[in-house]
Amino acid sequence: MEGAIAGLSWWQWAIPPAAAAAILALYFLKMRRKPVSVPSTYLWRRTVEDHRVNALWQRLRRSLLLLLQLLLIALAALALLRPTWQGSALRGGRYIFLVDNSASMSADDVRPTRLDEAKRRITSLIERMNSGDTGMVVSFADGVRVEQAFTDSRERLRRAVAEIGPTNQATSLDEALRICAGRAGPTPSAGDAPADDARRTQVFIASDGNFPPIENVSLENLEPVFIPIGLSTTKNIGIVQFVITRSAEKSDSAQALAKLKNFDAGERTVDVELRTADRLVDAQRITINSSSQKDVLFTIPQAADGVWELRLLVDDELAVDDKAWGVLAPPHKTQVLLVSPGNRYLEAALVTEEALRWCTAVTKPPAFLETPDYRSLVDSGTIDLVVFDRCRPAAAPPCSTLYLGTLPPGDAWRSAPLVDLPQVIDVARTHPLMQNVVLGEVLIAEGAPPTGPSGTQMLIDSDRGTLAVVAPRDAYEDAVLGFAMFNAEGAPLTNWPLVDGGGFEQFVLNTVQYFGRDRRGAAAESTKPGQTLRFRLEALDKATIVAPDGSRTALQRSPQGDFSFYATNQVGPYRVVDGERMRRAFAVNLFDSRESNISVADQPTLRVGQEEIVGKSDWEETRLEGWKPFLLLALVLLLAEWYIYGRRASL
Repeated sequence: MEGAIAGLSWWQWAIPPAAAAAILALYFLKMRRKPVSVPSTYLWRRTVEDHRVNALWQRLRRSLLLLLQLLLIALAALALLRPTWQGSALRGGRYIFLVDNSASMSADDVRPTRLDEAKRRITSLIERMNSGDTGMVVSFADGVRVEQAFTDSRERLRRAVAEIGPTNQATSLDEALRICAGRAGPTPSAGDAPADDARRTQVFIASDGNFPPIENVSLENLEPVFIPIGLSTTKNIGIVQFVITRSAEKSDSAQALAKLKNFDAGERTVDVELRTADRLVDAQRITINSSSQKDVLFTIPQAADGVWELRLLVDDELAVDDKAWGVLAPPHKTQVLLVSPGNRYLEAALVTEEALRWCTAVTKPPAFLETPDYRSLVDSGTIDLVVFDRCRPAAAPPCSTLYLGTLPPGDAWRSAPLVDLPQVIDVARTHPLMQNVVLGEVLIAEGAPPTGPSGTQMLIDSDRGTLAVVAPRDAYEDAVLGFAMFNAEGAPLTNWPLVDGGGFEQFVLNTVQYFGRDRRGAAAESTKPGQTLRFRLEALDKATIVAPDGSRTALQRSPQGDFSFYATNQVGPYRVVDGERMRRAFAVNLFDSRESNISVADQPTLRVGQEEIVGKSDWEETRLEGWKPFLLLALVLLLAEWYIYGRRASL
C-alpha cells in the first residue's frame, strides 16, 4: 500500500466536520445517574482521581479509551490521505456482457459446465464495475436475447446473468454484435474524429469461440474483449447424422444409417444401440480413429412405424450429441403432378416398375395452370410434388417442386445468360437427389445457370456455371435444372436419358422419394434446435404438439394451410397429436460437427472482419482507493469508545 494526497469531493470533506459534531453531541449528552449509597473510602478515591486529572503532567497509564481514541485519529488521518493499492478494475464506464449459451457450452470439461464458468467470470466483471458505470447483459446462441438492458444496478446485472440457461442451438455471434453495435450508440461518420476510448463501449464475450470468422460487422464503436472458456484437451464422440428410411426392395424393412465422429486425440471404441419404444433392437461396437468419422448401418427386417433412437454408450464431456432420433413414417405413395407440353423421357421415368412402387403421377398441359382446378388441386394438400417442365405457375404451390428449363416464380431467383455446351465437372453425390446418378457421358447443348435464395445448394456444376440447385422454401424445397430436355420445336437438348447408366431414371426416382411423403415423414433428420417446424395435416384445423419433456402446445392451422411450431430448443422426438391419437412425429437433433468439436485452442482468438481478438484471461491492473474501509473502521471505533465510556460512567 502506498499513500497519496489527492483532492476530495465536497461530501468527502464534509465527513470530518460531521464526525466532530457527532463527538461534541456525545460529549454534551447528560447521563442520568441514580444516587447510590457507597462507603466513604470510595468517595475519597474519586477525589484522588480528580486531583490526578487536574494535574498538569501525570504518568501515562494503561487506558482502553485512550487507545481507542488514538486509533480513531490514526484511521481518520489515513482515510484523508486516500491510500491506494494495486488491483484490477473495469475502465470505460459502459459495458456489454455477452454470454454464449450454445450447445457446446454445456460441455463439462470445466466444472460444472462451461456456461456456469462463463456466468461466474461475467459476474466477477460486474463486481469490478465502478459506481456510476452502466452495463447490459446479452445471451447468444443461434439467436440473441437481451437479458438486461443498460443499467447501473449491479444487482440487476448479476440477476440477469444468473437466469441465463443452456440451449441446444449452434453458435452465431454475428447478430449479437450487430445488436451490441446498435445499442452502444451511433457510429462515427466518415470524417469525424476518432472516438475517445472513454466513450467506447467495452463488449466482454464469454464463449468457447466455437464459430466461424465474422464478416460484415462493424466494431467502430465497440471494444471487444474475448474471454475464452474451455480446455484444449477434451474428449467427445458425437452423432453428426442419423436417418432411418424404408428399404427400396421391401417396404416392411428399413435401414438406419448413422455417422459418428471422434473429436478425441486418440482412438476410441464405443457401443452403439438402436432402440424403438425404449426397446433394444440392435447394437454394434465401433472403433473410430482420432479426428475421424465412421458410418454405422443397421438393417431392420421388420421395421415398425414411429420414433427410433440411437444411443452412444460413451463417457465424454458433451452429452447432447450422444443421442439421436429418427422417424419412420408409414409407407405412402408420392402424389406427383407433372405439368409439361410433352416430355416422353420424363413421362416414361415416372411409370417405370420401380417408380410406380413409390408414386402416382398425373400429367397436365401448361394451360392447366390457368384453370381453377389447378389451384384447387394443389391447395387440397393431396399433391406432394409438382414437376414444371418449361413452364411455371404465377405463385409457388404449397408443396415441393422440380423445375426443368425454367425458374420458380419470385424475385429470389435469377438466371445467368444462356451458355453453350456446358461440361459437367462436379456432382453433389452426398445429396439424396444425386445418389447413384452418373453424368460422366452426358452432353448438354445449352443451359442457363440458376441462382437461388439463401440456403441454395449446388447439385450439378459445370465449367460454365452451376446447372442444378435445390433451395428451401418454408416447409418445402424447390429443385431447379438450368437446362431443358427439349427446345420449343421438340428437338432434344441433352442425351441424358439415352446414356446407358446415365441415371436419368434414377434422378427421377430420387426426386420422387426425396420429395415424397416418406421423406417428409423423416424430415426430422434435418431439423436442428431453434429451427421452425412447418407441416401439413389434412382435414385438421387444430393440433397439439408434444415436446420431448411432455409439455404440450396447441397449434392452429394458418391461412396457407400449414402448421408452424417454433419452440424446438429441446433435442428429441416431437409428436403431433389429435386428441390422444398421434398423427405424425418429428425429430430434433444437434447434428453439428462444429458444436460437437468442443476443443478450445491453446491461444484462442476471434476474427471479426480484419480484426483479430486474442483471448484474455487477466485484466488491466490499476490503483484501487482504500479510504472507505479506513473511514468505516474509524466510525466503528467511535461507537465502541462511546459505548465503553457510557458503561463506565454508569457504574
